[in-house]
Amino acid sequence: MVSARTKINKRRVASYIGAGVIGGGGGGGGGGSTLAIIAANRTNWPTQLASVAPNQGYATEHYASPEGALSDIVMTWCGWHINGTFGITDASTSNIKAFIEYPAGVLTPVLFGGSATGSIPAAGQVSNDPVAGVSVPAGTKFWSHTIRVSGAAGNMALIELPATSAALGVTDTSYTYSGSGDPPARPAADASNVHLGPSAITGTIAAANASGFLSTGDSINQGQGNIGAVGVRGGSGFISQGLDKRYSYAKWTKGGMTGVQLAALLGNSRIIALTAACKCTDVISEWGGGDLRDGQTVAAILAAHQSIYANFPGKRIGQTTVTPRTDSTDGGATVANQTAKTDGNWIDEVTLNAAIRAVPANVSYVIESSDLASSAHDSRKWKAPPVPSTDMVHPNDYMAAYLSECVYRSKLGRAGIMPNVVGSLAISSQGSTNLSYSYAKPTLGTDTITYLVEYKRTVDSAWTTFGSGLATLASSITGLTVNTSYDIRVTPSNDAGTGPSSTITASTTAAFQPSDLGGTVIAFDSNNVSETPVDGSNNLLSWGDIYSAGQLVIGGAPTIITNGGQTGNKRAIAFPAGAYLKGNLFAALLDIPDGATATTKFTVVEALKFASGTSRGFFFGTQGTSKASIGQRQTASNRGPSVVEVDARTAVSAFEAVLDTANYHVCTTIKDGLNLIFRLDGVQKATATLAGDGTWNFTDFYIGTTSGTTTAGTPSTVAPPANQTGLVIVKDALSAPNLALLEAWVGATAGL
Repeated sequence: MVSARTKINKRRVASYIGAGVIGGGGGGGGGGSTLAIIAANRTNWPTQLASVAPNQGYATEHYASPEGALSDIVMTWCGWHINGTFGITDASTSNIKAFIEYPAGVLTPVLFGGSATGSIPAAGQVSNDPVAGVSVPAGTKFWSHTIRVSGAAGNMALIELPATSAALGVTDTSYTYSGSGDPPARPAADASNVHLGPSAITGTIAAANASGFLSTGDSINQGQGNIGAVGVRGGSGFISQGLDKRYSYAKWTKGGMTGVQLAALLGNSRIIALTAACKCTDVISEWGGGDLRDGQTVAAILAAHQSIYANFPGKRIGQTTVTPRTDSTDGGATVANQTAKTDGNWIDEVTLNAAIRAVPANVSYVIESSDLASSAHDSRKWKAPPVPSTDMVHPNDYMAAYLSECVYRSKLGRAGIMPNVVGSLAISSQGSTNLSYSYAKPTLGTDTITYLVEYKRTVDSAWTTFGSGLATLASSITGLTVNTSYDIRVTPSNDAGTGPSSTITASTTAAFQPSDLGGTVIAFDSNNVSETPVDGSNNLLSWGDIYSAGQLVIGGAPTIITNGGQTGNKRAIAFPAGAYLKGNLFAALLDIPDGATATTKFTVVEALKFASGTSRGFFFGTQGTSKASIGQRQTASNRGPSVVEVDARTAVSAFEAVLDTANYHVCTTIKDGLNLIFRLDGVQKATATLAGDGTWNFTDFYIGTTSGTTTAGTPSTVAPPANQTGLVIVKDALSAPNLALLEAWVGATAGL
């Protein structure tokens, strides 16, 4: 281990106070700090007494307040404990050494009046000098080390966990100290549930008006039943697990004890002294259930509550409602098999909860744990399934975590904590016209937090709102410009105010690809030889990227051209006379089996050089002339969709009268129900109306033929085009902007 031995630098502390870095007194300090307040978690009053040998050391895991960095650490150890009959028993006077371990493996010795050794008096308590030179970042783990250094073994007051350190998953442990220098390397968590450690940790929190909590209650508050998992910062019990997420806290808790029994101890000098050391802003009281079990009346319980509250003048007081206690014939698996207990005065559970919900005098806020734990309001039964408790009294790991939300999400007597910046803002994916983003919830901020998401082109100064009041942590912004750099920012807010905007994240939308259209694309020719298999004779074996179970098969022997005016590895297909492609397995192009009715919408875009005479681009239909067909063709007099209908058997033609066989053109055919649209080079040329959408039956897909024999190389009446590239088939009737983007992509495959 590395030792960091630092003396208190009075000049440095004075300069900090003068500069406003820390305040000169308690409460909300100047310069954004709060002094002398409970500033770390996992401390408790002692509830066990045991003999500790000299040079026996203990390490306890803590976390700094999530509200701000912790410095000026002061720890308090007690020389007494709450005994098994809920009175106070004193320990022996003991001498100790103490250390702070932060970061892991770095030890800073703790001084007591300038001395390396402190004395815990019987019936009293001792606190160290503020530790200089150690600053633990907000919410970060550190360890306290306490070592008995007296010459002989003696009884010391120990802190009790609801289960062993190892079972809970915390790193509390013990070791043998050499008698001088630093403690040894901290061993792994041990199999003990009692340890020597501080009953309170106070210090400076680097946040204005920070909060420190004291939670007090019975075995439920201790965490009995919650013995297999702890909160995000090591807390046991639902109150600690809830506070773990937001605040620092100490505990006064003892299994089996009641609020009436605590009230009887409050005049004891030991309790008074520990109260003064637990410099808190809030007290959460969980007392009540054990009192009912012991037969106390509601009036007596409420009177005990008032005595407890009076012990903390000027503090915000939170009171929980009482969670259920039941018997169950199926181990808590269902609500129906539970019966509310009636021992003691438990029959008054509903009456007590009603009195608490009425917000008694001196109570700042009520934590409604009963309703959250119960199957229904005042049902007196646990919510189930899943199983909420192993003994139907104490919340198990699942229920403790579930109930922690009623603490975490409660405002706890405040207007709320403003959120800090969202975490991990990132562009998760991008298309040509869309950016998908995600981010993490702020680490601070009372719920409910909502988000303003804005975006802009990087070159612009004004932001556009994508959404305000959003609750989701991920979405996609659509309708963006192709190949353009964009910035996105996210600003969180709640009822306490608006937090800082996230760091601007820039990304560039990709060049458009047909796949950006998602599942509506059922096939496209990527014009990339590396993506399209060809056989040894350079024959086309499949048509680009296939989006269905079928596959186009060869018919004829078209030539794959990779250099005929194309750039890079783009491909054009030159069709020899008599060649065609046929794929009756590819009828699934339109999500139909052979002979079934075609989809009501589709779009086909292709770049073609037509051959002289009559040539065909794509064709959907059936062999022969007995069924409907639709395709893109050119004759000597026109270029456009060719339609033969089942009923009228009438060709739809005469869309474009100019014949051009020297150049590529982008031809688009859109079927939208009964409407047929023809576009040429991105310009709409004509429309037509079909006779009846329900009569269209497509069983085959072809390039270069409409009917007749299916023997390769012998199409009947229509020849293939001279060249074709960039065919895209979409199961939708596209419109702007996607239609224009797709036509531009297809045109680019032909060098247009």
